[in-house]
Amino acid sequence: MQWFRREAEEQRVRDIHMVTHLLDDVKQRMSQGICPPCLASETYTQREKLGLDELDVSYTVSSPFGAGIETVRSGKSTGSPNY
Repeated sequence: MQWFRREAEEQRVRDIHMVTHLLDDVKQRMSQGICPPCLASETYTQREKLGLDELDVSYTVSSPFGAGIETVRSGKSTGSPNY
């Protein structure tokens, strides 16, 4: 492996763990019948129709989550009074 890929590969493993963990939580709630309809449950249910595998679904439905985290983090770091 090229010397510069190690860090990127390690980050990818951490990213995959995070996004699949979030989807696994939704799947568990769905199986228990306690998951209200949401982007994650609807996308997971329709994954075959959409041509997505579980990793694709995991990344797709975690994008808004990540965007929200970045918005809050950047607001806090700039001292925005709205946060």
